Amino acid sequence: MNDKVSLDFSMRYANTTVNGAGANESKSEVSSADSRMKNVMIYPMFNFPDLSDSYDPDFQLTNPITSVYDTDRKQNRQTFNMNGSFLWEIFKNFKFKTEFGLDWYYNTDKKYYGPSTYNARTNSSDTEGVHPMAYFADTQRKTFRNTNTVNYNFKDIIKNKDHNLNVLVGEETINKKSSLNDDRLSFFPVSFTASQAWALSSQGTPYSVTKIY
Repeated sequence: MNDKVSLDFSMRYANTTVNGAGANESKSEVSSADSRMKNVMIYPMFNFPDLSDSYDPDFQLTNPITSVYDTDRKQNRQTFNMNGSFLWEIFKNFKFKTEFGLDWYYNTDKKYYGPSTYNARTNSSDTEGVHPMAYFADTQRKTFRNTNTVNYNFKDIIKNKDHNLNVLVGEETINKKSSLNDDRLSFFPVSFTASQAWALSSQGTPYSVTKIY
């Protein structure tokens, strides 16, 4: 702004949406039986009677296309960062500086387990058949940081080319808040697709609810 005062400011926002569960799900799925890569590699190209419903219980093989639909996933991630600083040279060689930073992170994760998945066959079946399941996870984090410092340079007092002394005194404050909502529902109507389960969550039966603040 001038020789005595300076002001800096920056801001960034990102919004990312990921559709689909991807090829490598070994770390996120309930069982390796739902491995999409396995189904792609060894599922037979020919239609056998035992595979008429797209799933073979003996070999635990699922039609790769059915496997993709039955392990659908949608993620949305939003991040917001804002940083600023104010520097003021109150008098010669004596400076005051304040800095602040705000980080905001919000992530929604929706998972769908169709009738062919191990999770649904194990945890969501009755006399009517295997029912789809759905997971909903919302994660939010907020971090605020503030620092205040004063700095004095003693060069005009020491007046020595070989020696210099700077004194810096300050404080820093960091405030963090986070929350997690994890809802898991089973026994959706047998015919429900992923989009229907995510849009009509009231049609499912909650069997696990986790809320952390």
